Amino acid sequence: ARYIGACVRQEPIDPVLKAKIEALPRPRVYASLGSFMSTRADVLSRIADAFQGEPASLIRASGVTDPRDLGLGGPRHIVRSYLPQVGVLPLCDLVICHGGNKTVTEALHAGVPLLLGPFASDQFAGAEDVRRSGVGDVFDPNSVAPRQIARLARAVLGGSATARAAAIGRTLRA
Repeated sequence: ARYIGACVRQEPIDPVLKAKIEALPRPRVYASLGSFMSTRADVLSRIADAFQGEPASLIRASGVTDPRDLGLGGPRHIVRSYLPQVGVLPLCDLVICHGGNKTVTEALHAGVPLLLGPFASDQFAGAEDVRRSGVGDVFDPNSVAPRQIARLARAVLGGSATARAAAIGRTLRA
């Protein structure tokens, strides 16, 4: 066997969407619960509530949940059913997700720290690996309050996870 590197796909981003994201003030937080867990509108809504009044911009992929059910959130928020995740992640400073392997791999490849709310199966082990390695933190998506999400996001953004994730991203891209 020979290790050939991370298998992260290429995905173009529409120039208009890219410009809109780049115009958002930092920090920029990307939130997605993937294709299956995006049915959890309650968690997506708590993530949005966490950033009301916070000095952060929130970019959300709502998946199967209708974006109108989540509220548009104002000028510092973008919500769409689908976003070209690989193209969006390098424009962001934090990823909040369920801990699915694809999103975790793509976030680390982009050098972006993580805040994970695992729901099932290998997501728990992956979330613990992210926490233990210092590239992010973990919350319980079934019981977390918006203020806890905001506190954890501030801690990840203000701690060493940003530099650690950036270093991993440089290594993976090399």
